[in-house]
Amino acid sequence: AGGALGAVGSDGRVDCSHLGPVTFSVDNSGTRDIDDALSFVFDDADQISSDVVPGMDMSSVNCTIGIHIADVACRIACDSPLFLWAKERAASCYHGGVSEDHSDGGSIPMLPRELAHGEFSLNQGETRPAVSVWLRVEGGQV
Repeated sequence: AGGALGAVGSDGRVDCSHLGPVTFSVDNSGTRDIDDALSFVFDDADQISSDVVPGMDMSSVNCTIGIHIADVACRIACDSPLFLWAKERAASCYHGGVSEDHSDGGSIPMLPRELAHGEFSLNQGETRPAVSVWLRVEGGQV
């Protein structure tokens, strides 16, 4: 990746913090361990979000879609005690009841809460490492 998406840094990562108004989490509004996001970079600035609506003729849309997942692996070594603990949990759990410590009604994060809600959460306005996949759409075709 490069160009409009940003330059590749010496660490091999691209800074995507500039992607702007069409970047959002796919987690629900109550989620505090935000680990998934989408971004859309339109070739034509006039096509930004308000024009992309259900039923729109997408045949003239040219954009790059980013799928971003929080990169926990960049800070947690494989087979470390924390890795093995998270592996045992396998995933965060969401339910309608009360969380294990009664703090945020309905979730049990895969990682310790302070990490899941802090440095491993793709919080708005915070720089976080993520693994990203980019899809190119030209003339409505991926």
